[in-house]
Amino acid sequence: GRGGGHSTKVLRKTMIASPKDTWPNVKHLGISMRLSDRPGVGGGSYFDVWFDADYAKVQEQFYACVATNDPQNVADLSHLHPYHVDTLLQMSDYQSQMGEHAASNDLIERAVYALELGMNQSFLGALQGGSARVDYHYQGNKVLYHVLFRHMLSVGRRGCNRTALELSRLLLSLSFDSDPMGAVCCLDYYALRCRHFALVTKLYDFFSNLPSAHQMYHAAGVPSLHFSYALSLWHVSNASQSQPASSSSSPAAPQPPPLEALVAALANFPSALRKLLVKCNVTVGGGEWAALLERPYFEQQADGKVEHLIDIFVERQHTLWKPTQVMAFLLKATKSLCQRLDAGERLMDRDVKVKSERAGREYAHLVTANFSDAVTVIPADVMREAQGFGDGGVPMRDPRGGMGDDDVNRLDANANPLLLFLQSMLPWNAAPVEDGNMDAGIDPDAQLARQLQQQMLEEDD
Repeated sequence: GRGGGHSTKVLRKTMIASPKDTWPNVKHLGISMRLSDRPGVGGGSYFDVWFDADYAKVQEQFYACVATNDPQNVADLSHLHPYHVDTLLQMSDYQSQMGEHAASNDLIERAVYALELGMNQSFLGALQGGSARVDYHYQGNKVLYHVLFRHMLSVGRRGCNRTALELSRLLLSLSFDSDPMGAVCCLDYYALRCRHFALVTKLYDFFSNLPSAHQMYHAAGVPSLHFSYALSLWHVSNASQSQPASSSSSPAAPQPPPLEALVAALANFPSALRKLLVKCNVTVGGGEWAALLERPYFEQQADGKVEHLIDIFVERQHTLWKPTQVMAFLLKATKSLCQRLDAGERLMDRDVKVKSERAGREYAHLVTANFSDAVTVIPADVMREAQGFGDGGVPMRDPRGGMGDDDVNRLDANANPLLLFLQSMLPWNAAPVEDGNMDAGIDPDAQLARQLQQQMLEEDD
């Protein structure tokens, strides 16, 4: 099987990843997909990601390397086991933090490739048919979700919105009963990016009409879906006004006017307005916006977990609302809402409120930063001060050069306090110690590094 000892040619085609001829050959993968014997929720065939005993040993080595807080140990392990998924993800994090985004993306794609090589025909057939399910809560399966989510963000940041859209659909289909990664919060965004406005309206209509007993009933309460729906209707309306009507096109399902949809979104999630404007760098301290935002209605705060979903919407989608024409649409809807409130209308939908509170509970575990295209980068001057780095960005020691106790990067307690503080945030630096207080024994970081380097020498031989 694929977990055996024979080399697998790395250029074998797969559905998601695009393997590169610069990648190392696969010698022992140790990953496979197996039909689950546990009953799943809903329809479909449930599969589990399975790792063999050799892979499990590498996984223990990985945990030991991470515990040392030294990226070089993880880099050494990556050299030994170039298709160990968690190691690839960790190395991708290091590269991203140092601004090496191309290298970071390449490592994520290699992790996708490793998992794809472990997919058997039974799973691939179910995947293509839309019936494959993977239980996120089974420990071994979580890595599949995290890799696909990271790959979705990676390709999306590079402007490959169609691929990102397909990956978000895949994530949702694998666990439609729970959506552990919050794919619903991404689907509408990438659909808008692809100008696939019909998909957004279909999503909105589908989730809005689910019965209360359905596991994904709460999805209709996700704030981003309401704003995306209104924005899709606006784009479609603009396109239809600029193009002659086609007699051959089949009539679409009736939809509300775009302005009405956006007024409803603002009425149900009023606190989103100020947050969205601030994120779009709109001046809210003067002019028309200031007078509108002074109204108590827009100061209302939803349940804390719903506010969390609003934060995710603003972080994920604010760039879609920045264009001047879109901002004018938002201003018009806000004025319309205020006029209707002044007329005594009650516009907040109780059904949406119930769904949004349920969605807030279901998605409380999501991290807002994971829905951002911003990438945190450690300043280059701090990196140079902290440690010397090779061309790839990650500190690379010669595996044949050995590593003694002196190679452990302990910070100088007498250094500039600000620089010392910044350096202490880097995971591979040890805290400064007073002279004479060093442990007389072998430093565990150095000991682990020696073990890894010895394995590398044996591997090279």
